[in-house]
Amino acid sequence: GCVVDVPAYNSLLEALCNGGDFDEAYAMFRDMASKGFTLDANTYSIFIRSYCKRDNIHSIFRVLDRMKRYNLVPNLYTYNCIIKRLCANQKVEEAYQLLDEMIKAGVNPDTWTYNTIQAFHCDHCEVNRALRLLSQMEKENCKPDRHTYNMLLKMLIKIGRFDKVEEVWDSMPRRGFYP
Repeated sequence: GCVVDVPAYNSLLEALCNGGDFDEAYAMFRDMASKGFTLDANTYSIFIRSYCKRDNIHSIFRVLDRMKRYNLVPNLYTYNCIIKRLCANQKVEEAYQLLDEMIKAGVNPDTWTYNTIQAFHCDHCEVNRALRLLSQMEKENCKPDRHTYNMLLKMLIKIGRFDKVEEVWDSMPRRGFYP
């Protein structure tokens, strides 16, 4: 006699996806739609996060496109999962495109979002891009944290750019971070 609604279905979908029973989750998803339920951003985000874990970038973007058709916007956590997967697959340009898209959609990136991309730049010793990203964080009113600065300073020291080490170190208090 209980009423099953979209949040209840979403909980079941997430449990199925986390348990690895993706076929059953997709069957339930189709069943929800056939029963006339209005699927929400959380429903689609469950599948996106599951595709991220399975490293299925093609399916991630297929679901994102479907969400756009229904004027649904992923939440910050879902965007962060996608950006992390893109960077892990050496697709940093796509990560930047998604960053721009999320800002336009009204989802404010957090430090974790930027640090994911920053880690890519630091791992690849891309000094200029890493410094531009730090400036972008400031422009978007997102405060760098200890991890942001540790990655950046470690990279600069590793490649011997002590002039930039000093510049970054001196800029930290201006950005609200005190070593």
